[in-house]
Amino acid sequence: MKRRQFITLVGASAVAAPFLVKEIAVRRSARAIPAANHERKPVAMAVSADEQRVIEALQGRSKGVYLLGGCVVAKMQQRDLPFINLLVSSQSFSELKRELFVMGVQPVSTPELPPTVIRFTYAGKPYSVVNLPLSEYLKQNTLTSELSLIPFAHNFLVYSLTDQWVIDPYNALAGKEQRIQLMQDPASPVAALTCALAGTFDMALLGLKESPRFTRMVEKCLKQIVDATAAPLIVEQVINYVPDVLELCGFQAMQQFLLSPLAVAAGRDGAGVDFRKVNSALVSAKRRRIKIDGAQLLGAINKEFLAKENPDGIGLGVSDYMASQGFMLRRTDLLMASLKLREAELAA
Repeated sequence: MKRRQFITLVGASAVAAPFLVKEIAVRRSARAIPAANHERKPVAMAVSADEQRVIEALQGRSKGVYLLGGCVVAKMQQRDLPFINLLVSSQSFSELKRELFVMGVQPVSTPELPPTVIRFTYAGKPYSVVNLPLSEYLKQNTLTSELSLIPFAHNFLVYSLTDQWVIDPYNALAGKEQRIQLMQDPASPVAALTCALAGTFDMALLGLKESPRFTRMVEKCLKQIVDATAAPLIVEQVINYVPDVLELCGFQAMQQFLLSPLAVAAGRDGAGVDFRKVNSALVSAKRRRIKIDGAQLLGAINKEFLAKENPDGIGLGVSDYMASQGFMLRRTDLLMASLKLREAELAA
């Protein structure tokens, strides 16, 4: 597996979905990058009956089965996992896939992923499984001074479900409370927004707490303004991930991102839309006691794109804009749901 593929797939936070985190530039720092500690520490973690069935199926054709990243933090806190990221080392991965399908998993079609990765749901829970030897995983899953994964300490955790030990390279589990430990500073506002969204989702889904360094990074990020070249990259993240912020963290958390100087200026310069009008439409609907969800938000954004004097593409709104910029619209389900809303539910 090429390093670029590895960076895209492994050490994922919830920002894009399991294992779909973008590579992110980090700023060179005067601080020395800590050496990864690959000591194996005995730890026993309980798994549910459904999780155990999947694990046993994987163990039948793998040298080991390992839980990765933030999933380890959630298990340590005895939280129900919102998704499960796993590593296996199998020389018969095709046969392993077939056995999983016979067991009754529901495959998730992800054509952009390499054949060394499988995604599926079982008992209503999404799983992502990467086939890579543990030694190779540990070699690549390390902080560097170059392009890196989202640099949270918990993204580098590895737990052996077969032998019940944990590798914690950067002391993510050291404190009484597991907090977002930002190991390196993002090198650009675009990268910082990715980090801010990832941390927001990890706190909501995995039970992590804020840390002062992470809070400072988010505050600084949202106050910045980007140039016209980078503005569409900010707009893409707002469209694709701020609806998830609303659904996971609530209305005020959504406003923190949507009304930030970063998002407002990027919407104006990178798409010709005003996210403040989107917020006004949602506030108006909220006052009328209309439930505000991700479909409402994406519908209000879509309405702004449709109202442009010079619409993108053939006048389909946000879908045309994303296609014109070379982006994929992640939450097509929300856009389709928004098309069924009454006009009054989207009017300011």
